[in-house]
Amino acid sequence: MDLDNFKKINDSLGHDVGDLCLQIMPNVFGALTKDGAFTFYRLGGEEFCVLAPNMNQGELRDCLKETQSALAAKLKDHKTLPVFTFSAGVSSFDRASLSDTLREADEKLYEAKRNGRNLVV
Repeated sequence: MDLDNFKKINDSLGHDVGDLCLQIMPNVFGALTKDGAFTFYRLGGEEFCVLAPNMNQGELRDCLKETQSALAAKLKDHKTLPVFTFSAGVSSFDRASLSDTLREADEKLYEAKRNGRNLVV
């Protein structure tokens, strides 16, 4: 998953604001974590990864959509951050390798971007 239009935030509002956008993401995910159902990682830049070994793809998609709603609600009341969204691609680790799994998730992420952003595919 990654933040939509993040470069635009950095370029127009500055890296300090971009950093604050990145920092709010673990807080939003942490608030939704139920019994350690998933682990949230920053891969680099504005890219993140969620590992959810006890969820199927449908459950994870639902959880990510819930997270999108939680982020929108949090930003609505926030005074210093711009409204931003994220897109995500979901894949299962039943591929030949981790790189195949990440490649599939990345392809789905780009599908979400092509179809308008703020989507979970």
